[in-house]
Amino acid sequence: MVNLELTGIDHPGIVRDITHLLAAQQVTIEKLETKIFTASMAGASMFYAAAQIRLPQGLSLASLSQAIETLADDIMVDINLEIDPQDQ
Repeated sequence: MVNLELTGIDHPGIVRDITHLLAAQQVTIEKLETKIFTASMAGASMFYAAAQIRLPQGLSLASLSQAIETLADDIMVDINLEIDPQDQ
């Protein structure tokens, strides 16, 4: 299992963009939680998502990270991926 966290300024399509990328990589989303909150400094609406995902056989975490980094730059969000400590 891999934990994915995403944070960025809220705008339409964030969930669509990340789930589309994950589906294209044949990644399974086991759990997804999202929330919108107000940034303390700027007062902007921020979007946060936390997901537990399962990589298909043959897809490395490094390969997925590279694909996600490109998306993160395009939609201007911070994305963090790490192997779930319980799976180590």
